[in-house]
Amino acid sequence: MVGASVGADRWHARPAADVAAGLETSVSNGLTTAEAAARLGRVGPNELPKEPAPSRWAVAAGQWRDPMNVLLTVIGVVSFVAGQVETGLLVAGLVLLNVVLGTRQEMAARASVDALESLNVPSARVRRDSAVVEVPATDLVPGDVLVLEAGDIVPADARLAESAGLEAMESALTGESLPVEKGAGEALEPDAALGDRVTMVFQTTSITRGTGTAVVTATGSDTEVGRIAGLLGDVQRATSPLQREIRDLTIRLAVLCLVSVAYIVVVGLVRGLDANDLILVAIVTAISAIPSGLPTFLTAMLSYGSRRLAQAKAVVRNLTDVEALGSVSAINSDKTGTLTLD
Repeated sequence: MVGASVGADRWHARPAADVAAGLETSVSNGLTTAEAAARLGRVGPNELPKEPAPSRWAVAAGQWRDPMNVLLTVIGVVSFVAGQVETGLLVAGLVLLNVVLGTRQEMAARASVDALESLNVPSARVRRDSAVVEVPATDLVPGDVLVLEAGDIVPADARLAESAGLEAMESALTGESLPVEKGAGEALEPDAALGDRVTMVFQTTSITRGTGTAVVTATGSDTEVGRIAGLLGDVQRATSPLQREIRDLTIRLAVLCLVSVAYIVVVGLVRGLDANDLILVAIVTAISAIPSGLPTFLTAMLSYGSRRLAQAKAVVRNLTDVEALGSVSAINSDKTGTLTLD
């Protein structure tokens, strides 16, 4: 299949004419509209891989797993088992309120990010049917011929076929702080480092000077930045400092409740109190020892923090990221502002 040949990550090691022939395209004419549509159906849209959005039910389940809500759920179940239906319904209402409010705030934060992403749909100038046209970057396919000039964001990995004084800023990809001079040139060594592949331009980098024509060699997850995005999907999400503190607080409160209830039950039995009254007092004591409104209060505060960040032109998808950002006192990066994994 076109664009999936062996060694497809070594287009820099092949002459531009061979790259165009291998991708069954013409540098002067580009692809036909019909051929581009057929290839798009085979390789899919030119989009970076991203984590699937959780459903509303998944978000609600995550809110319910908050330690405070879990502890309240346990108390509610005990209330029903002990025959204290009114108390059990009250506790269930508190848990439901916490989950509903937390889910609404979380979904609102995610919707804000999704709305911004839907507005940011870049376009690209390509040669189609022997004419230069502008198409959504998501519609690019291997074999498309890009027309590049200063100020453009490169929409896909491509092998240069023609260039005139072309320079690209690749700091986000290679860490190089200065623009790199690019050129169609001859084939490079197969094992040339990413930063030395001067006959290639890469997705998300920017053209700072000159003009050029390039044949798209990879799109979406097959691009260099797409491979990096794929690695991010393997990162395990850690709990935030606030989540750890809430968990520790919940454990201490659970121990306090257990000791208090045990003391009340023992004293009540010694004094010969009615069993139903004794159970009711024990349950009420356990509920009073738990700050049942804390999850809702924390969600509201994090939501307020996300709005403050939005006013500063920073949008977060998860509310817990607000607290995580607030706990950061220093960010270590290189001169380009790039975070690097060794």
